[in-house]
Amino acid sequence: MKIGIYSDAHFSTCSSILIGQDRNSIYSKRLATLINSFEWLYNVFAEKQVDLIVNCGDMTSSDTITSEENSALSKSLSYSKKIPEIHLLGNHDIKDVGKNFSSIDLLGGYPHISVIRDYCIVKDYDIPFVLIPYTSDRDILDRIQVELSFIEEPCIVFSHLGYLGEGLMNGNGFIDTTGLDKDIILSNSSVRKIFNGHLHNPLNVGNYCQVGVLIGNGFGDSYSYSAPRILIYDTQTDRLEAIKNPHAVLFYKFKVDSFTALKEKLENLKNPCCVQVTVPLSIREKVSEYIASHQEAYNIVEFRVKSESVANAGSELIESDSQILEKIEKISDNKSVLDLLKLFTETADSLPSSLPVMLHFLEKYF
Repeated sequence: MKIGIYSDAHFSTCSSILIGQDRNSIYSKRLATLINSFEWLYNVFAEKQVDLIVNCGDMTSSDTITSEENSALSKSLSYSKKIPEIHLLGNHDIKDVGKNFSSIDLLGGYPHISVIRDYCIVKDYDIPFVLIPYTSDRDILDRIQVELSFIEEPCIVFSHLGYLGEGLMNGNGFIDTTGLDKDIILSNSSVRKIFNGHLHNPLNVGNYCQVGVLIGNGFGDSYSYSAPRILIYDTQTDRLEAIKNPHAVLFYKFKVDSFTALKEKLENLKNPCCVQVTVPLSIREKVSEYIASHQEAYNIVEFRVKSESVANAGSELIESDSQILEKIEKISDNKSVLDLLKLFTETADSLPSSLPVMLHFLEKYF
């Protein structure tokens, strides 16, 4: 049989700096992206003739959802071709430790959708499925570890858990030290494959597969190995196909020290994207203006430009009080007080002698 797999859609009105209304939709930019992604997902799964769809958890970003999020979720599900679906509860979907309530309870009302709240083994298909929704209960995890180590029937594991030694490969140092040990589980040849949600970084290592995210969620996600995606797995041939989501908004964070380096980075961006750029203070304003005027050309949905503090930057970035005052003098009268305050706080914080600047600023503008 063929199984269509995805994970971590995280339905929410906004995410990181991806905020505001989509100009072609009644929904927010993030929700409009999710709706487009689900229309695409259901079409691809139908074209590939999958027999079953498995969502490895975190359909939503919170245990409570707004009416707009609920409406967008309903709209997304309307593209379903009624292929049977299994949805694991993720940590974001769950309201209480006992998993009595969740933000996706309504999905269980669809005749072709099953919501999995607790660890179970399903034998309705050509190979048994071990289904493990999110749990932080150590006793349950230990029991699952032992059972999978000695299970005798060939099976496939779908989960939303942490796995020992695995993490988000984005440089933030997160490595799971409390999860299941996949190497012990996979040493049992009866466990054919593990498909896991929860850890957003897409990763395939042997018979262990981190599904990854359906669309980008924020700057914590990593695209070092592949972009947001869906998977198609054939249980007969053991063939796994990954298909990138063309609608996914990607989040890129980078640091540049010149316009040449900036343009090189922007030209290599893929998919619609959100960018956060750190630049020297001396070119920050020009960089903001450049990106704003080239947003459409680079397919940038949202952007943020930051500058390093003097403590972290080279000595060439240190500016005197008189230089800062000169910048303030050059600001157009049309600028709002908020803009002025922004400029002041973002520069004065980095100065060794900010008090005279502050006094002059308050005197002059208030």
